[in-house]
Amino acid sequence: MHFADAVLSLANLPDSGTPGYGVNDRFMFDEVFYLLSHADLAATISTAAAAGNYMEVGAAKEYAPNSWFSGSYYKTRVGRPDGR
Repeated sequence: MHFADAVLSLANLPDSGTPGYGVNDRFMFDEVFYLLSHADLAATISTAAAAGNYMEVGAAKEYAPNSWFSGSYYKTRVGRPDGR
């Protein structure tokens, strides 16, 4: 996979299949998943800058930070922090 700043090979890590705090750092934010899910970002944003992009604009656009979380589903169940 080719990104703006790196070429990555996909691998299935032994602990990557089960979400959980402390098990896998990518449980909360998976930069590779984030960039692959939004191809327009992959060519312009580095993997190191992906988390910052999510915090600045991605969350507001309901982009998923990982494969286990859906911003649009969360919004319908919980609502936005500002009450909307």
